[in-house]
Amino acid sequence: MRRIVYSILQYRHSLLRKDEMFNIGLVFYFPDEGDKVIFYCSPGINALANIYPDMDYQMLLTYINYIDNNINKGQVKHYPGLSIDMELKIFLRQCVLLEDATVLRFADPVIVSNVDSGDSVTILKNFAKILLSFRDAGEHNQLRNLLLQ
Repeated sequence: MRRIVYSILQYRHSLLRKDEMFNIGLVFYFPDEGDKVIFYCSPGINALANIYPDMDYQMLLTYINYIDNNINKGQVKHYPGLSIDMELKIFLRQCVLLEDATVLRFADPVIVSNVDSGDSVTILKNFAKILLSFRDAGEHNQLRNLLLQ
């Protein structure tokens, strides 16, 4: 059985309006494939600057780079008796993006079991199409490059 666990990185411009958010990135965790963790950020997030002209877009990019660096240098730890989605949640909170009052947060991880044994790039591309608020024509190649790392 092949499993993927994912968590959505969400942008909330105002903490007062919790119902208004954009899905701008995805973390994929492959517990059955050497504990590989991949972060993918939508290249279309620059649309946020048009939606919210007062936002600090450069700071958002700094946070995105921070998240990407922490995912690349970190590793999901295993805890006896804990489910794989909770292991990813702990990793994201402790090692990737500390929970504070920022406008970014990771949604609770979701486990997808019995994933088609087809091409991983196609599987991830389909998740990105469904889950992200902004899409880009070049995402297929970007996901392929991430998987090859």
